Amino acid sequence: MILVILVIAAFALFLVAVLGQKSLRRRVWIAVLGVLLIASVGAIAANDASRFGMTTKVLTQTTEIVGAADHTIMTAPIGTAKQNLAVVYRKNLLSKKVAVAKPGINTDVKLHRTNSQQAHVTIKRTELRYKDTFAAFLFAGSGQNGQVLNTTYDFAIPQSWRVSERK
Repeated sequence: MILVILVIAAFALFLVAVLGQKSLRRRVWIAVLGVLLIASVGAIAANDASRFGMTTKVLTQTTEIVGAADHTIMTAPIGTAKQNLAVVYRKNLLSKKVAVAKPGINTDVKLHRTNSQQAHVTIKRTELRYKDTFAAFLFAGSGQNGQVLNTTYDFAIPQSWRVSERK
């Protein structure tokens, strides 16, 4: 919507500056439309530079997971230095479908041992949300609302489970 305001302000400023008769009213309209035009460009630049009008929200979800037969969880080293792990897991014992947590630019995967009897994964997502309804109006259609900035998978595996590494 901010782009629509920018285009309309630019077009209106052009019309007033070119077609308006010289008067005090024309000068006032030029000043008002010029300020609106500059404010629109400033809001776009501020949103691009520092996410003006947006706030971050952290969503945390903990899910119990099941391993393969004999309480095994599969991992695969990723990257040139093989320092990062991709983890293959299932959410349901009866399901054949597996989920994969792969590290990436905005995704971290951590695996640690725990003394509990049940394995679980805690998924923490950091998302952008509109700060208020005015920001939602201004930046509607930008695709920023709900954009995921960072995701962290934190696996807590019992001591009794095996961690099998695929190569």
